[in-house]
Amino acid sequence: MALGLALWLGLAGCTHPGITASRQAPPPQAQGTQRIHGRVVDRVARMTLAGRVVRAAGQRTETDARGEFTLEGIAAPYDLAVIDKGGAIATVYQGLTGREVALVHEGKPLPQERWAPRSAHLLPSLTVKGGSPPPSGTAVVAFVAASFAAVSEPCALTGDGASCAPFTIPWDGPPSWDGELWALLWTRDPSLPLRDERSPEPLAGWAGHAAFRLETGRTPTVPLTLVPLPTRHVRIAFSPLPPDTEAVIAESYRLPPPGGEIPLRRFSVGDAHELYEQLPDLRSLGASLCLTMTLDDRGTTSSTRCEDRNGELAFVLDVPPRLARPAQGAAFERDTPFASPAKAGGVREFAWDAGEPTAEHPRVTLYTSKNEVTWPSIGFPELAFPKACSTYTAGASEIAPFATVDEAASPDGLAGVPRELRVATSLPVQVIVPRWPRPDPHDAFASRLCHYPYAQGIVCGGEAGQHGLETYVLSAINNKLRHFPELAKALDLYCVHDCATARRFVAGYAQYLKTHPGFDANEPLDMEPC
Repeated sequence: MALGLALWLGLAGCTHPGITASRQAPPPQAQGTQRIHGRVVDRVARMTLAGRVVRAAGQRTETDARGEFTLEGIAAPYDLAVIDKGGAIATVYQGLTGREVALVHEGKPLPQERWAPRSAHLLPSLTVKGGSPPPSGTAVVAFVAASFAAVSEPCALTGDGASCAPFTIPWDGPPSWDGELWALLWTRDPSLPLRDERSPEPLAGWAGHAAFRLETGRTPTVPLTLVPLPTRHVRIAFSPLPPDTEAVIAESYRLPPPGGEIPLRRFSVGDAHELYEQLPDLRSLGASLCLTMTLDDRGTTSSTRCEDRNGELAFVLDVPPRLARPAQGAAFERDTPFASPAKAGGVREFAWDAGEPTAEHPRVTLYTSKNEVTWPSIGFPELAFPKACSTYTAGASEIAPFATVDEAASPDGLAGVPRELRVATSLPVQVIVPRWPRPDPHDAFASRLCHYPYAQGIVCGGEAGQHGLETYVLSAINNKLRHFPELAKALDLYCVHDCATARRFVAGYAQYLKTHPGFDANEPLDMEPC
């Protein structure tokens, strides 16, 4: 028997975390420039992100405790980057023109004591009234807020009430918040028949909400009386799925406070193209039912829809794009094109991920209207090109229904809670940053060098008039020429690639060593294979 309970803290009585209530008159702007004000939130938890570096048009600032920032005198269009300190994670937006932006960024997890100097406790006290009370057992209590990390605790049901352990709520922001606490309890009511044998079990529910203040070091008890909710029929329609595939549907209720959402349940569908459900009806409380359908088939496609006025949800699953270039296992160099052919217009997301991000292996997400990009086109020199021998996973996504990057970065875009969102992602490809980059044709020395994988050699000898075999390690020889340009110039030898050049190197090296003893005593070893 399914049981679930969720709580939500809204910021009722406060301004939205990304919008200040009032501002002083702005100072004059240079002709053709504008002030950019924005906020940055975690792309998954929607938690505001403090202390992130924001760059645009050569200017730099940081987000404050509320995740907000301001940049002065920016000409449109402009590219903007949100970067974790140290350069390990970056999100780049190309071609923006808006003055008020809301940006999603991946928040690198940090220990609580580093990112949340404040904390408080919260003690929910729940009472279930009216209707058929749920049986005794344990439900899950979830505390969620736009400016805080998610917290969940078990909450024991005892007949008509619930005994909940205190929540510890960490945050980085003002010393107190005025908000609302929402609670939803749901369970199956055996008296409600199934409308369709392929649909999940019908649910009955109870809900309530109350205002309270969250303050540093306090443990408020928040009483909530949950009253029974009516149930209603919901029709879910979607296009037939490809043969032998299943899609996953995640249900949730979206609440009136900005960013408030209560997860309901997840289930799989296969050959059906419509479902009929009986669910708790929260419309009288201002909440709406939202569903996300996800399908993995030659890529990943997902669609999030919130119900319309008629209570119907119709899904469109876009076909995943294809990352046309580069190929699987290709070299990842500065000018390597990453291309995703698609219709004109729209918003694309290119992503590069090497696993655990560091400054030498940055994780970068790019939102753009372009179909093809390279690393230099990202346009922010503080994002170091990945270290040699890095293995990256790259992919491309199409983001709908946004027509432009401006729409995706608006307060009602990705950082908000859009009523419709479709994301179609290509199959990933793995690419490798070569040990030695392709020589710069404008560099007279580097363009003449060659390199070989670690320990690659050549065996010579056995020709007429010679005895025995000779082995030359081409990787080591060319490594020496690379690190000691004066040796290469003295020998007039830049690339050792066959027996003749190998023998010439050995003879010339012996003579050079007589006049330059110990010149290569501190030679860097080329030991790491790609």
